[in-house]
Amino acid sequence: WLVLGIVLGPLVLPLAANALRHNEPGLIERLSLGRPGTGSVDVLVGIDGSAEAEHALRRAVGLLRWRIGRLTLATVLDYDVSAGSFLAEDHEKARGDLIRTADATSPRPETVVLSGRPAEALRKYAIEEAYDVIVVGRRGHGATRVLLGSVASELAQGDEIPVLIV
Repeated sequence: WLVLGIVLGPLVLPLAANALRHNEPGLIERLSLGRPGTGSVDVLVGIDGSAEAEHALRRAVGLLRWRIGRLTLATVLDYDVSAGSFLAEDHEKARGDLIRTADATSPRPETVVLSGRPAEALRKYAIEEAYDVIVVGRRGHGATRVLLGSVASELAQGDEIPVLIV
């Protein structure tokens, strides 16, 4: 931004402000409300369409069973600042993956689409909505074979809310 500011002068200020505004994580769309369970543990599960994320969801539901109160599946879309919007095909694919996963889950979860960097968006939403735990797969769609993916690793470093990494 500094180089652009020097080259383009005051013209870059609106671009920088727009980029910062859209980098903030937030709720884009609530797809379904779901049915709350009888338990007291509110669970937010990060879903990215990967087998690891679906495995993490199944393990969390199996582990917590009747303790689950609110179960929410969330997917996170990156905002494309250069295009000024979300890519429509990415948004539709994310919605489809989320709905497909929710339809195969019991108890019936709430589903939401968030925006921003995945770890940051999940953490912020969990705190704002008072979830008790965030559940993520240890690796997502990334091609790397490291022990933990970047989202799981970043969430594990926070201390605001417990994270279950499966």
